[in-house]
Amino acid sequence: MDLRFLRTETMIKEKFIDHLLVMPFHDMTVTKLAKVSMIDRTTFYTHYSSTFELASALITDYLTPFKNAFEQGEKQRHLQSSFDSYNFFSDELVDYLLDNKQTIQLLREISLGKMSFDPQLRQLFVDIYSKIFNRKSSDFVIYLVVSLAMSNIDFILNEGRLPKREELKDGIGLMSAAINK
Repeated sequence: MDLRFLRTETMIKEKFIDHLLVMPFHDMTVTKLAKVSMIDRTTFYTHYSSTFELASALITDYLTPFKNAFEQGEKQRHLQSSFDSYNFFSDELVDYLLDNKQTIQLLREISLGKMSFDPQLRQLFVDIYSKIFNRKSSDFVIYLVVSLAMSNIDFILNEGRLPKREELKDGIGLMSAAINK
């Protein structure tokens, strides 16, 4: 691919993220984005058909490390009988989440329906946990575990760290006690 094309595409993405800091996505237009990117609208349209397509591309970019970590975890799980998926995912993803916290939070606010950040991440979790636990994606256990995984993401972004195993056990214990009352 042409290096100039890649540089322009990278610049458009960077300016889009910068612009999200000062303007909500629904107020962003191609004209405004082209102006802050110092390109014309035609150049923008060479790369993306709309700001929605650009947002979708960025969401895909920022979800790729999750996909890669899950694929790597899947390979490791088959190679090691005592594979610890909790530590593996924390090692792979916590630093990524913290290094990209602001951008991920901005992307999570963009509403693209099923193509939004959280629904796509949720689907990744559904796919991986359905395989891990050998359950249908519609099983309540999968809904519960995926909700816990999404809560971990929220916790990491808000608190700057992965919840400790003891915290998870305590939370699950409290839920279990509440159910058994």
